[in-house]
Amino acid sequence: MKQAEANNRRSEDEHDLAGFSHGNELPELLTLINDEIHAGLRVQQDDSPSVTKSDTQKSIGRHICIELAGKQIAIPLTSILEAGTLQILQPLPFLPSWLIGITNIRGEIMSVVDLSSFLDSNESLHEAGQSYLLVHNDTIKLVITIDRIVGTRSLYSLAAEVPKAGTNEMMISDYFSEQAVYEEQDTVKELSIFDLNAFLSSDKLQSFATI
Repeated sequence: MKQAEANNRRSEDEHDLAGFSHGNELPELLTLINDEIHAGLRVQQDDSPSVTKSDTQKSIGRHICIELAGKQIAIPLTSILEAGTLQILQPLPFLPSWLIGITNIRGEIMSVVDLSSFLDSNESLHEAGQSYLLVHNDTIKLVITIDRIVGTRSLYSLAAEVPKAGTNEMMISDYFSEQAVYEEQDTVKELSIFDLNAFLSSDKLQSFATI
């Protein structure tokens, strides 16, 4: 019975909000993601069945999966207030390249950080029209731009250390807390969890992004 429930959960995971393309379906994906955020479906499910037969792989809750420099990484949904497409970007002078300006989100002025640039990638764009996440912790709230929003998934812990080089050579391991897995079409796939609190609390960010 427990195995049947696990199979049902895996089937549900395959229908997470991750089956959308880059084109006209993006607004629908963003609407569904924001509906999930606002509906409070951000609770960790530590007692849920595992994605595989291993009893050590437990649910770590809902995450938003994003693409960054060709790699897929995940951020806990509890740390995200909104997902969208950046409509306004006002550059500011005398700032590091990763702090690309400010924007207006629902009447509130927010600093905008290009996450790829922050993590030392040279493949970032600095313009309106990029996908963004409005993220926060107890002390700071800001916008991060990313390459693409893939969707939301239920993820499961993986008992493995994050490689010292992070998810690839450009990623900084200090900002990745653990590895996780999800199941898609009967295949278990692995990705890294971005440690948003470490990012938001870093001296590098705190020195500049408190506009």
